[in-house]
Amino acid sequence: MDGVGKLRKEIEEYRYHTSTGNWCEHLADIYNDYYNTNEFDREKAKSLWMPIAYSTINSKDYASSKKAFKKKYKCISKVMYSIKKGNYKRLVQLLQKVESDIFIDRICKELIEVGITPLTIHDSIIIPKNELQKSREVLERVLVEALGFSPTVKTESLRELEFSLKPEVHDIVNYINKHINKRSQ
Repeated sequence: MDGVGKLRKEIEEYRYHTSTGNWCEHLADIYNDYYNTNEFDREKAKSLWMPIAYSTINSKDYASSKKAFKKKYKCISKVMYSIKKGNYKRLVQLLQKVESDIFIDRICKELIEVGITPLTIHDSIIIPKNELQKSREVLERVLVEALGFSPTVKTESLRELEFSLKPEVHDIVNYINKHINKRSQ
Protein backbone atom coordinates (compact mmCIF):
# COMPACT_ATOMS: atom_id res chain seq x y z
CA MET A 1 0.00 0.00 0.00
CA ASP A 2 1.38 3.43 -0.92
CA GLY A 3 1.70 6.39 1.47
CA VAL A 4 -1.61 7.95 0.41
CA GLY A 5 -3.38 4.61 0.85
CA LYS A 6 -1.89 4.22 4.33
CA LEU A 7 -2.93 7.76 5.25
CA ARG A 8 -6.49 7.11 4.02
CA LYS A 9 -6.64 3.93 6.08
CA GLU A 10 -5.44 5.75 9.21
CA ILE A 11 -7.90 8.62 8.64
CA GLU A 12 -10.76 6.14 8.23
CA GLU A 13 -9.78 4.42 11.49
CA TYR A 14 -9.47 7.80 13.24
CA ARG A 15 -12.85 8.86 11.86
CA TYR A 16 -14.44 5.60 13.04
CA HIS A 17 -13.17 5.99 16.60
CA THR A 18 -14.03 9.68 16.84
CA SER A 19 -17.45 9.32 15.23
CA THR A 20 -18.45 6.48 17.56
CA GLY A 21 -17.33 8.45 20.60
CA ASN A 22 -14.61 6.05 21.69
CA TRP A 23 -11.46 7.91 20.60
CA CYS A 24 -10.06 8.22 24.13
CA GLU A 25 -10.78 4.57 24.89
CA HIS A 26 -8.99 3.67 21.65
CA LEU A 27 -6.01 5.82 22.70
CA ALA A 28 -5.97 4.04 26.08
CA ASP A 29 -5.82 0.71 24.23
CA ILE A 30 -2.96 2.00 22.06
CA TYR A 31 -0.99 3.05 25.16
CA ASN A 32 -1.78 -0.14 27.06
CA ASP A 33 -0.69 -2.27 24.07
CA TYR A 34 2.45 -0.24 23.41
CA TYR A 35 3.60 -0.27 27.04
CA ASN A 36 2.22 -3.75 27.82
CA THR A 37 0.17 -2.53 30.77
CA ASN A 38 -3.39 -1.73 31.77
CA GLU A 39 -2.56 1.56 33.49
CA PHE A 40 -4.25 3.76 30.90
CA ASP A 41 -7.95 4.57 31.00
CA ARG A 42 -10.11 7.05 29.08
CA GLU A 43 -9.20 10.05 31.24
CA LYS A 44 -5.45 9.42 31.17
CA ALA A 45 -5.50 8.88 27.42
CA LYS A 46 -7.51 12.08 26.94
CA SER A 47 -4.88 13.99 28.94
CA LEU A 48 -2.14 12.51 26.74
CA TRP A 49 -3.97 13.48 23.54
CA MET A 50 -3.50 17.20 24.24
CA PRO A 51 0.33 17.15 24.06
CA ILE A 52 0.20 14.89 21.00
CA ALA A 53 -1.91 17.42 19.18
CA TYR A 54 -0.74 20.68 20.71
CA SER A 55 2.87 20.50 21.95
CA THR A 56 5.94 21.49 19.98
CA ILE A 57 7.41 19.04 17.49
CA ASN A 58 10.52 18.29 19.51
CA SER A 59 9.04 18.65 22.99
CA LYS A 60 11.32 16.74 25.33
CA ASP A 61 8.61 16.80 28.01
CA TYR A 62 6.21 14.77 25.89
CA ALA A 63 8.50 12.75 23.62
CA SER A 64 7.90 9.48 25.46
CA SER A 65 4.14 9.97 25.54
CA LYS A 66 4.03 10.48 21.76
CA LYS A 67 5.77 7.20 20.88
CA ALA A 68 2.70 4.95 21.10
CA PHE A 69 0.59 7.27 18.95
CA LYS A 70 3.36 7.65 16.35
CA LYS A 71 3.72 3.90 16.07
CA LYS A 72 -0.01 3.35 15.51
CA TYR A 73 -0.64 6.43 13.34
CA LYS A 74 2.59 7.02 11.42
CA CYS A 75 1.00 8.93 8.54
CA ILE A 76 -1.26 11.12 10.67
CA SER A 77 1.75 11.90 12.88
CA LYS A 78 3.68 13.01 9.78
CA VAL A 79 0.81 15.27 8.70
CA MET A 80 0.63 16.79 12.18
CA TYR A 81 4.42 17.30 12.11
CA SER A 82 4.19 19.02 8.71
CA ILE A 83 1.49 21.40 9.90
CA LYS A 84 3.43 22.21 13.09
CA LYS A 85 6.79 22.62 11.32
CA GLY A 86 8.02 26.19 11.68
CA ASN A 87 5.18 27.13 14.06
CA TYR A 88 3.73 24.42 16.30
CA LYS A 89 0.80 26.71 17.16
CA ARG A 90 -0.45 26.45 13.57
CA LEU A 91 -2.19 23.11 14.25
CA VAL A 92 -3.79 24.47 17.42
CA GLN A 93 -5.02 27.54 15.57
CA LEU A 94 -6.37 25.45 12.69
CA LEU A 95 -8.27 23.11 15.00
CA GLN A 96 -9.65 26.04 17.05
CA LYS A 97 -10.83 27.72 13.86
CA VAL A 98 -12.58 24.56 12.67
CA GLU A 99 -14.22 24.08 16.07
CA SER A 100 -15.29 27.72 16.24
CA ASP A 101 -16.67 27.61 12.71
CA ILE A 102 -18.73 24.51 13.43
CA PHE A 103 -19.97 25.32 16.94
CA ILE A 104 -20.29 29.10 16.99
CA ASP A 105 -20.72 30.20 13.38
CA ARG A 106 -22.92 27.32 12.30
CA ILE A 107 -24.58 25.35 15.11
CA CYS A 108 -25.23 28.27 17.47
CA LYS A 109 -26.31 30.53 14.61
CA GLU A 110 -28.83 27.95 13.38
CA LEU A 111 -30.09 27.28 16.90
CA ILE A 112 -30.74 31.00 17.36
CA GLU A 113 -32.49 31.11 13.98
CA VAL A 114 -34.95 28.43 15.18
CA GLY A 115 -35.55 30.25 18.48
CA ILE A 116 -33.14 28.40 20.79
CA THR A 117 -30.53 30.44 22.67
CA PRO A 118 -27.60 28.15 23.51
CA LEU A 119 -24.82 28.68 26.01
CA THR A 120 -21.48 27.26 24.95
CA ILE A 121 -18.55 25.83 26.85
CA HIS A 122 -15.72 24.76 24.53
CA ASP A 123 -17.29 22.02 22.38
CA SER A 124 -20.46 21.74 24.47
CA ILE A 125 -23.82 23.41 24.10
CA ILE A 126 -26.17 24.04 26.99
CA ILE A 127 -29.82 24.29 26.01
CA PRO A 128 -33.16 23.97 27.83
CA LYS A 129 -34.27 20.35 28.21
CA ASN A 130 -37.50 20.99 26.30
CA GLU A 131 -35.43 22.06 23.25
CA LEU A 132 -33.30 18.92 23.21
CA GLN A 133 -34.89 17.20 20.20
CA LYS A 134 -34.90 20.28 17.97
CA SER A 135 -31.32 21.09 19.03
CA ARG A 136 -30.17 17.55 18.26
CA GLU A 137 -31.66 17.79 14.76
CA VAL A 138 -29.76 21.03 14.08
CA LEU A 139 -26.57 19.68 15.62
CA GLU A 140 -26.61 16.45 13.63
CA ARG A 141 -27.46 18.17 10.34
CA VAL A 142 -24.66 20.74 10.72
CA LEU A 143 -22.13 18.08 11.77
CA VAL A 144 -22.96 15.96 8.73
CA GLU A 145 -22.61 19.03 6.49
CA ALA A 146 -19.31 20.06 8.11
CA LEU A 147 -17.68 16.67 8.69
CA GLY A 148 -19.41 14.33 6.30
CA PHE A 149 -20.73 12.16 9.15
CA SER A 150 -22.59 12.52 12.42
CA PRO A 151 -20.41 11.69 15.40
CA THR A 152 -21.83 10.25 18.59
CA VAL A 153 -23.08 13.16 20.67
CA LYS A 154 -23.35 12.74 24.41
CA THR A 155 -26.30 14.29 26.24
CA GLU A 156 -25.99 15.08 29.93
CA SER A 157 -28.22 16.86 32.40
CA LEU A 158 -26.49 19.71 34.19
CA ARG A 159 -27.88 18.34 37.46
CA GLU A 160 -26.24 14.97 36.83
CA LEU A 161 -23.01 16.34 35.43
CA GLU A 162 -20.04 15.66 37.64
CA PHE A 163 -17.11 17.99 37.70
CA SER A 164 -14.07 16.01 38.68
CA LEU A 165 -10.38 16.57 38.61
CA LYS A 166 -8.75 15.33 35.44
CA PRO A 167 -5.43 13.53 35.49
CA GLU A 168 -2.55 15.94 35.06
CA VAL A 169 -0.66 15.17 31.87
CA HIS A 170 2.69 15.86 33.55
CA ASP A 171 1.93 13.21 36.18
CA ILE A 172 1.08 10.66 33.47
CA VAL A 173 4.21 11.49 31.44
CA ASN A 174 6.35 11.24 34.57
CA TYR A 175 4.79 7.85 35.28
CA ILE A 176 5.62 6.69 31.75
CA ASN A 177 9.19 7.94 32.06
CA LYS A 178 9.83 6.49 35.53
CA HIS A 179 7.95 3.21 35.53
CA ILE A 180 6.89 2.00 32.13
CA ASN A 181 9.99 2.99 30.14
CA LYS A 182 12.23 1.34 32.77
CA ARG A 183 10.32 -1.95 32.40
CA SER A 184 10.72 -1.93 28.61
CA GLN A 185 14.49 -1.38 28.72
